Amino acid sequence: MAISSGYSFSAAAALLALTVMSAGAARLDDRRFNELRQLSRTIADQAGPERPIPILLQHQDDPRVLGLLLEYYGKAERQLEFLEIAAEQAARQPLDLAVQGVYLKALHAAGMADSVMPVASRIIGSAPDTLSEVWRVVGSQLAELGMHAAALEVFNRGRAAAAGGSAFAREIALELADLGLLNEAVEELLAMVRGNPAESTHPRQVAYRITSRGRQAEDMLLERLDDALKSAGGEVEKSLRSLLMELCLSAGLEKEAYGYFSSLLRKLDDRAARRIAQLFIGRAARLSLFDSALSGYALADSLKLVNHQTALLGQAEILLRLGRYQQAEHHFIELIGFESTPIAAMAWRKLGDIYLNRMDRPGEALACYRKLEELGGLEKEQLLDAKLRIAESFIRLERLDDAGALCRELLDSSEYDPLESSGAMLLLGDVLFFGGQPDSAAEAYLTFAKLNLGDQLANDAMGKIYLIRHDRSPEGGPSRKVGEALYAARNGNVQLARDLFAGLLREQSDSLYRAQVYYQMGRMYERESEFSLALGTYGQLIDELPGHQLAPLAELRMGIILLEEVADTTRARGHLERVVVEYPLGVATPQARRLLRTLDDEKL
Repeated sequence: MAISSGYSFSAAAALLALTVMSAGAARLDDRRFNELRQLSRTIADQAGPERPIPILLQHQDDPRVLGLLLEYYGKAERQLEFLEIAAEQAARQPLDLAVQGVYLKALHAAGMADSVMPVASRIIGSAPDTLSEVWRVVGSQLAELGMHAAALEVFNRGRAAAAGGSAFAREIALELADLGLLNEAVEELLAMVRGNPAESTHPRQVAYRITSRGRQAEDMLLERLDDALKSAGGEVEKSLRSLLMELCLSAGLEKEAYGYFSSLLRKLDDRAARRIAQLFIGRAARLSLFDSALSGYALADSLKLVNHQTALLGQAEILLRLGRYQQAEHHFIELIGFESTPIAAMAWRKLGDIYLNRMDRPGEALACYRKLEELGGLEKEQLLDAKLRIAESFIRLERLDDAGALCRELLDSSEYDPLESSGAMLLLGDVLFFGGQPDSAAEAYLTFAKLNLGDQLANDAMGKIYLIRHDRSPEGGPSRKVGEALYAARNGNVQLARDLFAGLLREQSDSLYRAQVYYQMGRMYERESEFSLALGTYGQLIDELPGHQLAPLAELRMGIILLEEVADTTRARGHLERVVVEYPLGVATPQARRLLRTLDDEKL
């Protein structure tokens, strides 16, 4: 068929389309669609974007499947071919706005942007009065395609058709912001707040779209909202204060944000004040504005808007993130005094973790974990966790015999199945490795790895097994030295560990040992939160030994660090994609695929 800038349909065709839609014949149920989508992604990942197309074509009447076809035809650079399919479906299902949306996308993807607006006008003009949502759907599709002037025109026509008022206020304001008409966008925003002060979601969306235009736009918006606040009262005033509080937090204006927050709390009833306090504290913490979060907890606690224990716990967690361990220690000590077993258990565990991992005081950590072990009412999993932490404390105290005995006791216990107690098997492997028994350690690591396939700790264990079993020196020198270095790092002597690793690199030219040293050094730096050093070390492994089996694991760790610690999704995606493309059958590939899928879903 020939592609034109539009299409037409008769009354009989429209009636037929309505009949098909009402019967639901064109749509898969949600379960079947999700299965089909996952299957197509798997096939595309493994065999390329062409391969899922024949399967999807069998269900092209479903607009969601049609959208998947648009994606795969586009990746296969067959946009014009898909346009034929989309145009045919648009003619067959003229009243299905989802189908029409895919058709508009297909026109744009095929390089026929000039045809998009005429077709959009035909869709709107052909829709019956019962489909008044057509203005919103078509306008939103135009906006998604970056045709903001055309989208604004559609939304304004929709407002006129709805007899004006506040109809399409959010959509119009967003398009005004995207077009750089910021004063007009602010007027729409203020009209929204004044017309319905209880609705906060849409004004926030518009406000953040305006601030995305840059610092000057952000300053202008804050000034305009603050001016409007001066003459506002009642619910409008509360709504504006709440919006200003949130925007100032996002801008890092902590003093101003706290000012709006504290004044707002005193104008609200307790229920609303609790909600705002939770919003302020939670958002400040997410934005790493920890001093604001601490101040928010203190104010909410003084006004009795939060439970005192909750405030102490929240403040303690923030103090931990700030590295203010002594202050966090005092908070957890206070929490230990409460009668609630869950709170006391949490406090003992956290306090032990501070002593063990932050203050290098393993003896005091051991005492805390012993107290935790003695508490009544603990769940089986909590008690096991306490015992594992005790074993870890023994390792840090260089009491390897005690640590090994406790691990064996846990493994011999009938209370836990092998998977539940696998953490004890990993610790036992470490005890044997640090104690100069690498062959026995390898057996323990292998048992743990089999029970936890795909887990990062299992990958680390497999690396140690590989090193131990391929150590060709007469007395296992390199593997013993790696164990010695890891033991030093475990006990807080990171400088000694660095020196030992550096010595191994000077002594060894064999790629087996060098790759292991680089990888174990990278993991050590990760545990010490020295992420730039970890990235550099993994990079050295990849550059020097690109064909080694640890190279994809190093790429994976770099991707995870960039994603979770550095928040650089672009660079993270590059490393994860290299794992998938260059090592399709590697041990790191499944996790890299999952992370890439998460990134894609978040982007959608």
